[in-house]
Amino acid sequence: TGTDAMNAEANLNFDGTKLGIGVSPVTDRMLFVNGGSATRSDIQLSYNSLGTSNTDGVQLGIQNSLGAYVWNFENSKLYFGTNNSRVMTMDTSGKVGIGTEGPGNKLHVQGDLIRVVNASYAGIESHNSNGTWESFVGTENGGSGNRYNAASSVHTFYNNSSAAVRINSSGLEAITGNISGSSTSTGSFGHGYIDNKLGIGTTSPAELLNLAAGEPVMRFTVT
Repeated sequence: TGTDAMNAEANLNFDGTKLGIGVSPVTDRMLFVNGGSATRSDIQLSYNSLGTSNTDGVQLGIQNSLGAYVWNFENSKLYFGTNNSRVMTMDTSGKVGIGTEGPGNKLHVQGDLIRVVNASYAGIESHNSNGTWESFVGTENGGSGNRYNAASSVHTFYNNSSAAVRINSSGLEAITGNISGSSTSTGSFGHGYIDNKLGIGTTSPAELLNLAAGEPVMRFTVT
């Protein structure tokens, strides 16, 4: 019949329920597309105002060199949904938002926590543009707690967009606010240095209390 001829011409195989293109209908697959001897197989969707060329609309396919993919040719967002709601969006600049339709960074998660699980280390590792390892923020199995390591010698922590604490190769430096330590804490704190002896204006106190030359006279005020 005419339908049979068309099916043979287009390599369509319809068994009354399931359709195979380039292949016989497959059990439990309402539509199955086989690229045959080609190295790729694609399904493309578009509409008139977008155009009908092979670079219009969106494409779902698989290639031997690239693997499986979803490819949006248009200058528009790509989004994924479940339970009749949008849950993930990729905008035209490649930013990915989970829980938001307007991601502000390469990965923007809104509405919940990010969980990273691994047997030894679990966290987020960052690299610079040439791939050099820079920092790791996360946890270490075995009770070592949180870790923050970096290839650079200085770590700066911010509060309310202002630098508050800096850790460098010499130790901990308070940029703003106060530092609290234990009775065995040592190191430099502003203009003071503590190592069983207190030095003000010097990092090498010779006595229990050492005021460096040039410092103002000590004043005691009773309130």
